[in-house]
Amino acid sequence: MDVDLASLHKILKDSTRSNIVLHLNEKGPLAYVELMNLLKITNTGRFNYHLKILGNLIDKGEDGKYRLTERGKLASQLLQKFPEKTMEAKTLGTGDALLIGVVGSLLLSAYPVIFFGMFLPLGFFSVAALLLFIYWLLVPGGVM
Repeated sequence: MDVDLASLHKILKDSTRSNIVLHLNEKGPLAYVELMNLLKITNTGRFNYHLKILGNLIDKGEDGKYRLTERGKLASQLLQKFPEKTMEAKTLGTGDALLIGVVGSLLLSAYPVIFFGMFLPLGFFSVAALLLFIYWLLVPGGVM
């Protein structure tokens, strides 16, 4: 597969592929099994897929070891200079959860026709109770 600048981000955003590039840059040429062991991959099909996607960023030498091409070295430099920031899940504070609950309740009471108008034949109070229950489930932490 021919890797160009437009597809580089898509290829390297996968952690397995970016780790292959970084390990080859750090340790030099590595055999297939050495690389698999470093990455703790046991599925050879999955590993072959990632090697194929890396395309012309890596090369297999006559000795059977994988190494980075010039493009691969540039990709490694990019990965080192711009490490991917992982988004960490943050818990919602009690104040924020209460605010969401209050705003939702106000909207529900101010515009009941929007929520209940199409369900009137089913019975207003049963639908209201059902929607309030669903809303309560959606509010983070069950705060309302």
